[in-house]
Amino acid sequence: MQTDFKDRLKMIRTTLKLTQAELANQIGLKQNTIATYEMGKGEMSEASMLSLCRRYNINKDWLQYGEGEMFLPDDEIKSIARKYNLSPKAEQVLENFLKMDQKQRDIFVEGLREITKDI
Repeated sequence: MQTDFKDRLKMIRTTLKLTQAELANQIGLKQNTIATYEMGKGEMSEASMLSLCRRYNINKDWLQYGEGEMFLPDDEIKSIARKYNLSPKAEQVLENFLKMDQKQRDIFVEGLREITKDI
């Protein structure tokens, strides 16, 4: 069965058991904007689409074109980033930190202590 963007968006929302208002709030939109998209009126911006896909590990090709699976295979770092609502930059810092050896991590942590000591 071939589906349209509007159908795939609604399928994501219902699979995640979210209302239009909840989904909208999670990605920085208004409920009526989600309703408009689900009726096939208007087009979701690239930024909103990326926010939705990143937050819920959605396959952007599936959302846009119906290609592949709805969800991407889970990745621990992305899972943590979603759980703690990390920005893409914070996610990259986490990924880089985990690639460091123990000496590099210690230096990094000491640098953070120094930067944040007055906060």
